[in-house]
Amino acid sequence: MTEPRGHIGVCSDHGKRLFSSRKQARQEIRRSHIGAAMREYRCTSVAGHWHIGQLPPAVMEGRLTARQVYGRWR
Repeated sequence: MTEPRGHIGVCSDHGKRLFSSRKQARQEIRRSHIGAAMREYRCTSVAGHWHIGQLPPAVMEGRLTARQVYGRWR
């Protein structure tokens, strides 16, 4: 079964696009933000949904790893 492309709406709390799965958010980063330092992350308001956003400067500069900033996903 294939998943629909793109976001499913906008989060009313954060104002960011909502994706129904981490996979969809990652696909959007690969499709639309080629070469950008972007990462998917869980929405804290809508359970089971994801947003995409830029990596913090400390990660982009190599001072910290993404895992140090965000922790483990699972």
